[in-house]
Amino acid sequence: MSEGNKQNKKSSDSFSKYIRKVFGLTEITDSQREYIEKLEHELESAKGKLSTREEKEMIRAMLSESLQAVISQTLCKTKDGSGRVAAHEIMIGTSAIRNLIREAKVAQMYSAIQTGNSVGMITLDQNLTDLVKRNMISPAEARSKAKIPENFPG
Repeated sequence: MSEGNKQNKKSSDSFSKYIRKVFGLTEITDSQREYIEKLEHELESAKGKLSTREEKEMIRAMLSESLQAVISQTLCKTKDGSGRVAAHEIMIGTSAIRNLIREAKVAQMYSAIQTGNSVGMITLDQNLTDLVKRNMISPAEARSKAKIPENFPG
């Protein structure tokens, strides 16, 4: 193996270790889209300033292949005021989600999550609706946490 190949392998190995570290972290974000964008930014920072479109595409491809699921949550006040309950959003790394990441169409992920109930995905607003129906939180509390507050009149 040439000296240049050894250096590239070493650089690639350290970058791979960093990626595993990033994917193992718990991030605080308000949405799946924000989480994916934050991961992309972290990966770009790890590699240094990415100057080419090909490098950015490589990062998105690596991210799409590595992602298994993203779960985000927010705490809501219970309707009776006795405590808090978690409202969550779950995005599974389906082929559709992976494709949206690869193609840099993260803005469309919300729609994919909305229609992905059969594989275990749920949007925050869908979960908030369920919590309101189960009388665990008030519509006002749901509205204050919702992505689309107009879905929770009252």
